[in-house]
Formats: sequence, C-alpha cells, structure tokens
Amino acid sequence: MITGIGLILVIGAMLYLKQMDNVSERAVSQKIKAEYPPESQKQVFEIYQHLKIKELEGLFLKILDDAHGNLNEVKKLASLAENVGWKAFIENRW
Repeated sequence: MITGIGLILVIGAMLYLKQMDNVSERAVSQKIKAEYPPESQKQVFEIYQHLKIKELEGLFLKILDDAHGNLNEVKKLASLAENVGWKAFIENRW
C-alpha cells in the first residue's frame, strides 16, 4: 500500500516537472517571437537548445532580458553563462 502511494507521488511529480518544462519552453518561444526579427529567431532558439543540453536553460530568460533584442548580445551572454555557471551569472559576478 505504501509502495503504491509512493509510486503515485513519483509519477505525479514527473508529470508536474514535464508540464513546467513545457511552460518554460513556451515562455521562451513567445519572448523570442516578440523581441527578435524572423531572420534571427532560428539562431536564438538554437542557442536556447544548446543551453538546454548543458542544463542551463533556466538562465535563458535572463539572457533574453539582458540582451534587449540583440542577437550578438544573446550569443555573448550565452557563452558567458556556459563559462561562469549558474550562481556567478545570476549574481553578475563575471
């Protein structure tokens, strides 16, 4: 009985995390479409996918905010985020 409850909780947590991942990706996609010209959107989304592979996708909304619609700034900040890591990037210690 306890094992069944534990299994239900684990499955529920997995579904919740998957839903949150979809919400985050949707927010990034909307922000890219709103702030970047169509010819740059593909490159910006590729940078997001690269950071996602590195498990740094949580920083991407901050990168987009700090880049103010500038593709070169997105590239620079994404590279910086990869080099310094989460905490230093968020605290602007670079």
